[in-house]
Amino acid sequence: MNIQETIVLDILTDGTVKVLPILSSACTTCQQACEKRGTAFTVVNPKNFEIKKGSLIKVGASGKWQLFQSLYSLFLPIISAFAGYFLAPDIASLFNKKAGEGMRALLALLFMFTSSLIIYFLSKYLQKLFYKWTSPEILEIL
Repeated sequence: MNIQETIVLDILTDGTVKVLPILSSACTTCQQACEKRGTAFTVVNPKNFEIKKGSLIKVGASGKWQLFQSLYSLFLPIISAFAGYFLAPDIASLFNKKAGEGMRALLALLFMFTSSLIIYFLSKYLQKLFYKWTSPEILEIL
């Protein structure tokens, strides 16, 4: 499910839209240009809604990106922990040691921690590489 936030449109640029969040429901009817608005951010318009400066819209996270991120963020550490546990005897034999339960647990945690670091840096890289796919998107015009 997308996290939705009602926002006011600020500036249009080549395929992306710069928007300002509305901080309260009272702001929608207010005609004052107060300083209580949030920081502007960029969203994409994949459904090609006809919008203009001043339009009220709803935005949310991309459903595809949320699904992809949740799957690899959940399953990669779990698979890595199992790999560390079951590869412990092979890794211990490289050091002429026998893998006990302590060594298995340590390697499972080490593999899980390493995969979490990989996920963190991969997420940052993927967000820059696939900006239009990972950016918040316009869901509807209000």
